[in-house]
Amino acid sequence: MYNATTGGISTTGQAQIDNALILGMRQIGTAGDPTGSNILATVGTTIGWTEAAHRANVIGAAVVAAGMRGWYWHVEQNGFQGFSPTVHPELAGKNRMTWFFENTDRNLVFNETDIFHAYTGRARFPFPGWTSSNPYDPTKLWDAFGWWTSNAHRIVAWHIKDGTRTAVQPLPPGNPFTQVVTRPPTFAPGGLANNDALYTGEGSIGRGYPVDPDPGVVGFKKLFDEVGAKGSRFFIVESDNAIGPATDPGRSLRHAKLGVAYLLGLRAGVKAQATSTEAGEELFESHSEE
Repeated sequence: MYNATTGGISTTGQAQIDNALILGMRQIGTAGDPTGSNILATVGTTIGWTEAAHRANVIGAAVVAAGMRGWYWHVEQNGFQGFSPTVHPELAGKNRMTWFFENTDRNLVFNETDIFHAYTGRARFPFPGWTSSNPYDPTKLWDAFGWWTSNAHRIVAWHIKDGTRTAVQPLPPGNPFTQVVTRPPTFAPGGLANNDALYTGEGSIGRGYPVDPDPGVVGFKKLFDEVGAKGSRFFIVESDNAIGPATDPGRSLRHAKLGVAYLLGLRAGVKAQATSTEAGEELFESHSEE
């Protein structure tokens, strides 16, 4: 969305803004990494993180000027990697996404959080000094809950994607979580006995410590109770494995239905409240049957 020649918004970027306005969207963003570099400086045609932060501010300013809230980065796992230890030894205890948000305007550049990617990135990319003999040492792992609590004002949406620990834990940078589970053959329509999507709230990420062995994995209940006055009103139930094969065409709808029921349960079930223009207005009504 950035024009490197003019230093402003590109023609394509303006088209994206125009499209978003037509659709009535409040913000615009991407899951793409701001840069693939592992250093702050620009080298050749590969921009460094300093330039990436500058461009994000320019894009965010253009989005805000158009009447939307701002531009967001949906951080996936590459964002939790560190910087080159030889070029930037001073950044040994800081990952890329933390640096990026520290060096962009909090009123222009926001975060769309993917919980699964965050905890997977925390495990895959520990800080220097991490050892397998003390794998959950909080001084050697990115503080996910602490960051979310301190940056709640920048969170525009949550991708609520659960995961559970694999039976055999790989060493970093292996992925220690899975989003699939083997069901009994009587569980799903058709008597499926193969891998099914892990449902929201079922995994060790959703349930948190001590179901998950890492005390830094706090669970969805604590997360949504304690991460302050979030800027987000969007909670997206998600799984990379919810789309079923031809033998289970209803898997995605089943996953969504159970996920929504679980999330409402975190907020006192069908009496759950959300931000409303009317004081005390209930967005969900309870019903009883005779």
